[in-house]
Amino acid sequence: MTYEELAQRHSDINGFESAEWEGWYHIEDKMFSGIKSVLDKYSIPLQQFVLEQEKEKFGELRTYWCWFCDDNPDDYNKARQEISAVIDNASTESAKTCCYCGEPATLQSRGWILPYCQACAEEQEDYPTGFTTNFM
Repeated sequence: MTYEELAQRHSDINGFESAEWEGWYHIEDKMFSGIKSVLDKYSIPLQQFVLEQEKEKFGELRTYWCWFCDDNPDDYNKARQEISAVIDNASTESAKTCCYCGEPATLQSRGWILPYCQACAEEQEDYPTGFTTNFM
């Protein structure tokens, strides 16, 4: 999946952005689709959901969001829990997925923590002496 495809599929999300790691586009696609599914399940208009920020932090996809929904407190709470679970699953999956190619990976550090597969790690200029692997 390309960034353009991801953006086209999910440009209807208020504040859409991507962490812009090519290897994570499929994770983001699944996450955004999951969020839309939860909102649809509870008949919450997509326009009420706002993606505040999406980034990489400590080798994981981090997603910050809010919404403007107070029509039905029970549905609101259920939807909030389900959306949080979708986002948490994406974060967990990203930590085990190479941010460059999308293959299975381990968290590695060379001053910046990122998940790399073996092949992408070896392409880095300071491998192997600059990497600390499986440190978490």
